[in-house]
Amino acid sequence: MTTHGIKTLVYVAGSDDHIFALDATNGSLVWNFDFESHVRPKDEGMWLCPNGVNATPVIDAATSTIYAVAVDGRLYGLDLGTGRIKFGPAQFVQAFSKNWSLNLYDGFVYTVISQGCGGAQSGFYAIDTQDPHRPAVRDLFIAHSGGGIWGRAGPVIGRNGRIYASTGDGDFEPWLKVAVAGRGIDAAVSPNHGSASTPDPSA
Repeated sequence: MTTHGIKTLVYVAGSDDHIFALDATNGSLVWNFDFESHVRPKDEGMWLCPNGVNATPVIDAATSTIYAVAVDGRLYGLDLGTGRIKFGPAQFVQAFSKNWSLNLYDGFVYTVISQGCGGAQSGFYAIDTQDPHRPAVRDLFIAHSGGGIWGRAGPVIGRNGRIYASTGDGDFEPWLKVAVAGRGIDAAVSPNHGSASTPDPSA
């Protein structure tokens, strides 16, 4: 529900540290939110490390909340209809990191990081959004260097409660499995020089 009644909205995260909610019928602006990050990047932005909002937000329909990561690495939860802050901001990832699209599972928001932008270490990141006063961050680092975890759509969560992703480099190890803290979810990582592979069906 917006301040102007019931509307169908389209949400866009802007690379300049904003998020916009547009009326799907005519494209008019319903609300926008400025993340107000107060940090500056160490290096000038480039195509590999743009120093901007990179991750597509994720929507929790059950709570009418949209989650997005600002350039300073903090996670915000905003009301779908008004843009009012409902969660955070809570530090989730390193400022100016290249974090990919967010996914939501059982109260946890997930992302992955690549390229080492902003000095961030590549890996899986998860944050518990169920307690806004004590959001617990869990992470699993996979490398201190290299391309990291790729895929603009971010990590994929299977019906089996596992989270999947593919790295941009590394030796071919098709069924390397590693644990991720939080809700018993683990990850099946396939570091096969950047191309996706089919997870082991017996996993």
